[in-house]
Amino acid sequence: MTVAALHEYLEQSARRYPQRCAAVEASSGRQITYGELEALSDQVRDHLRRIGVRPADRVGICLPKSIASLAVLFGILKVGAAYVPVDSLA
Repeated sequence: MTVAALHEYLEQSARRYPQRCAAVEASSGRQITYGELEALSDQVRDHLRRIGVRPADRVGICLPKSIASLAVLFGILKVGAAYVPVDSLA
C-alpha cells in the first residue's frame, strides 16, 4: 500500500473537485475551493524555490490560522521542505 504525501491529497482533490470548498477561515468566514488552494499553494512553492528553499530544508512559519497559512503550509510541503510552526507568543 502506497501512502501519499499530504500535498498529494490536495492535488488529487483539486483535480477531482476543483469547485468544492476546501477550507473556511474561522475569523472571516472566507472560503477557498480546492482549485484555488492548489493554485495559491503552487505560487508559494514557486516563490520558495526562487528564494532557494530546497527539499529537506526547514521553513519557520509564524502565521495566524487562516487560508493564507494553509496555502503556505502546502507550498512548503510541495517543495519537499518541512514546516516549523513558531509560536508568536513564545
